[in-house]
Formats: sequence, structure tokens, C-alpha cells
Amino acid sequence: MGGLGSGERLNKKTTVEECLKLEIAFLLKRRVIQPQSVSAGELVWTNSTTGERILTLPYCLQATTDKTVLHVITKMRPGGSDDPFIEAIPLSSTAPHFGGVRW
Repeated sequence: MGGLGSGERLNKKTTVEECLKLEIAFLLKRRVIQPQSVSAGELVWTNSTTGERILTLPYCLQATTDKTVLHVITKMRPGGSDDPFIEAIPLSSTAPHFGGVRW
């Protein structure tokens, strides 16, 4: 009924809903973000129904008075190489008028 190219695509693009997410609440709950500090550990994603590990990534978080940066170490470079690749993710915060910090 439809013309050429209609219907379901064979090479579907990955949607945001299909991706793993890194929540700032994960870092705050584990007290990873501390002022004027450096911390390291592993970020772990698990399947919510089976509890099976999906992905584990080492990280290093550097917090200074100027900036806070989360360095995530992956084994996959954008482009396909298997060399270790460090992704620097700058974190920003605001100070709400009622006090505290909002990341």
C-alpha cells in the first residue's frame, strides 16, 4: 500500500529511552560529591528486574572551588577504537534562595 521507504525501518536509531542514564542522585546518595575533594569508584548499572549487572564504569570525580568534573573511563572511543577513553563531564550547581545546593 505504501510507497518506497514506508513502513518499519531496518536500521532504527537508538532512542533516549533505550539508553542508560547517570543520575546525579546516584552520586549524591553515595556522598561522592564533596567540596574540595577527589574521589574514585565504579558506576554500576543493573537490570531492575533480574539484578544482573549491565555495565560497570570506573570514575574519578574532582571537586574544586571553581568547578566539579566527573571523569568516566570507557573502553570504547567515539569512532570505534578499543583504547581507554576518559570522558570529562562538567557538573554545575546553583544555590537556591532557601539554602543548600542544587546540582
